[in-house]
Amino acid sequence: MIGPPNAGLLDSLLHLSEGIKPVTRIPTYPAAIVGTMPSAYQLLPPTRHQPVLDSSGNPVKDLYAPELWRRNHWGLADPRQEKVLKELLPEIQDAWKRREIALDHQAKSLHRAKQFAAAMDLPARSPAGIQLFLVAGIRTPRTGPLNSTPMGNCGSLRKVLVTARYYVAVPCLMNVYHRNRISG
Repeated sequence: MIGPPNAGLLDSLLHLSEGIKPVTRIPTYPAAIVGTMPSAYQLLPPTRHQPVLDSSGNPVKDLYAPELWRRNHWGLADPRQEKVLKELLPEIQDAWKRREIALDHQAKSLHRAKQFAAAMDLPARSPAGIQLFLVAGIRTPRTGPLNSTPMGNCGSLRKVLVTARYYVAVPCLMNVYHRNRISG
């Protein structure tokens, strides 16, 4: 089995909040599209790793709390995703009803992701007769927590200082993402 580290990926929060632009010439997947994928939430780093800091610099207590996502307008909770929601739910004419459906889906996905993270933390033993092999690859340095700070209509997350190589403090989430990719 090959996959992300058991401690999740901080990039998943960026993808769920701002969407994904895989490569040049391929369209961006808006946050509302990424937010429809329950497995994307399961890639979030567990709260015990303190991956996100609030505006006071304190760790966010529960990254899986739907209220946190609504308050920060992350992913499906971002009102700017209405155009995409209208395409995803063409049979629902009322914008508030579409938003209600999206927020319900997001809350359920966050709940399941929290359950998944808890299950990943349980000790496990290999079944008899099964050999496990360590497959290692290039280490991606941890870039540190994200800092949640209200900053107008831009994404409300910014990187905080972890090492000089990864210091980035910009207001818009995707700027953080792209600068990290370029400098990393």
